[in-house]
Amino acid sequence: MRLLLPHWVSEGSLEELFRRLRDSDKRSRMKEAMVAETARIAAETGVDRWDEIRLARVVSEPNHNFQGLTIAEISRRRGADPETTVMDLVLEERCQATMYRIFRNERLGTVADVVGPLCTPCVLRGDCRLPDVGAGDVIAILDAGMYAESDSHQLNRRRPSA
Repeated sequence: MRLLLPHWVSEGSLEELFRRLRDSDKRSRMKEAMVAETARIAAETGVDRWDEIRLARVVSEPNHNFQGLTIAEISRRRGADPETTVMDLVLEERCQATMYRIFRNERLGTVADVVGPLCTPCVLRGDCRLPDVGAGDVIAILDAGMYAESDSHQLNRRRPSA
């Protein structure tokens, strides 16, 4: 989810990112940049990105009921704006939450950005055509790189998957 934050927020270590997210002045600056980016996307596409981005997986129990919901839906439930919701979720989930974006186009079918919880923010494939999927559905991405058998250098001495 930290991909939704301005790039400068992720500079340095995770602890530095979390410090920035706890700083009210920096949060104001983040929110301003996120609002501008949302407006830019809406002007180009005619779509509110907060209605397309869904929370796929969280690690903290209090946020489990938000899995499968859009950022807009979570924001309404929390009584907060989408930008604050994203900043709070990144902090609460300690960068462990994953998300996906889906939009529907009659000509293309269901198209989504498939992302994963890897060492670094990672889009496995952008604008990927998928069968109809819903909250709770599981999609297997085989040979996705870093942790797949196809990655011959075996990061962190991990054994290849069976």
